[in-house]
Amino acid sequence: MKMTKPPRALRKPNRLRRSRVVVFPLIGALLLFGGPAIGFALGDRATPIDNRPLAAFPSISEGWKFLPKFQAWANDYLPLRAQAVRANAEISQALFGEAPRFATGGASVGVAGVGTNTPTTGSTAKPSNGVKYPPVLTGKDGWLFYGSDVEAPCKPQESMATIMKGFQTLSDAATKSGRKIVIVIAPDKSSAHPELMPDSYAGKACMAKQKIAFWKAASTLTGLTLLDPKPALASFEKQSGRPAWRKLDTHWAPEGAAIFATELAKALQPSLLDSTTVSPGPVEQSPGDLAAILGNPRSEPVVTANIDRPGVQLRSNGKSITPAETPDLGYSPITVTAKSTSAQLYEPRTMLLGDSFFEASRAELAPFFRSLSYVHNMSGDVPGENATLAAQVATSDTVVYELVERAAVGGYVSYQHPANFNALATAMLEHPRN
Repeated sequence: MKMTKPPRALRKPNRLRRSRVVVFPLIGALLLFGGPAIGFALGDRATPIDNRPLAAFPSISEGWKFLPKFQAWANDYLPLRAQAVRANAEISQALFGEAPRFATGGASVGVAGVGTNTPTTGSTAKPSNGVKYPPVLTGKDGWLFYGSDVEAPCKPQESMATIMKGFQTLSDAATKSGRKIVIVIAPDKSSAHPELMPDSYAGKACMAKQKIAFWKAASTLTGLTLLDPKPALASFEKQSGRPAWRKLDTHWAPEGAAIFATELAKALQPSLLDSTTVSPGPVEQSPGDLAAILGNPRSEPVVTANIDRPGVQLRSNGKSITPAETPDLGYSPITVTAKSTSAQLYEPRTMLLGDSFFEASRAELAPFFRSLSYVHNMSGDVPGENATLAAQVATSDTVVYELVERAAVGGYVSYQHPANFNALATAMLEHPRN
């Protein structure tokens, strides 16, 4: 049978359908690529509401890695993203009485350096149990707790043996090379105030088991100065009647930061406190990072802290600064120097590896040091930064290694991974200070 073409009028819908097939993906692509630019032109600005740096636009040379990295970039820069997340949180709270659970996939540095990624290549930890942990736990009396306090211990990236080997390796290298090293474990808020945690939550048992194992193993390390500020923080709360911690934030309050600073100064050189006075300052409103993670940013009143060190003047980048102007922690080393006409300074050149707990305390800590250089303790995951840090450590007399408890217990910090802690130890041994 001979087939004949239908009349032209009847063929138009097919062409229209074909055009729709082409046009709709083009519109979607334009919105995906052009949406961030349009939003920027209209005044919308992408902000790091997940407590991590905004994703960078990937290079096409990265091959198949381009697609997931591009998706992360697009998610971060979609117009009105923060407003949508905030609205979602408010609706969830109003309808269900609980905060929404946001996905936490992707390799990112979260609060205090705890990544939300899967174990790194060569991880010495056992496979995790696949349990999904909420990003934030709502405790008693409205207190919020970071979900990684639970998730990191329950899903470790390194075995306990490797974690302890890393600490011992760095300590031994510092001692042999004529350096002093102090390792500071900033306590989790959940460890400081377990009575404010929910009565039941996923991971409660495995978190406790891993933390007990960590502190037991740490007690067997030799020749190591390991500083735990938790007893001093608890003593302050008992004596003052004021919290050392933030209700809506995972970090300590300014007065807690002052305690961290004075405890570290005492561990380095007790006489530094002879000319130091700590007093409460005015109450200020401060935004909470955990409330922001839930998509409902809120502020809370906090008592500020004054650390008086007479005659101390700080400098950074060639100009005088106040303690409050101490530069933010970054992934490349920053140096702050000091001169003093009165208060004693810690003279040895100091290199500090820290996380957001140091970031919350840098104004309180900087005035104690003649020369303080500092860098994020996750910088070992940034290409080239191991060599940069090695060069900085080579000219340092003292190393301070601060890491939050959840990261330490789970082996999440980049310098807890063998390749990185061995590289840092080698840098110290190859450049002795004695």
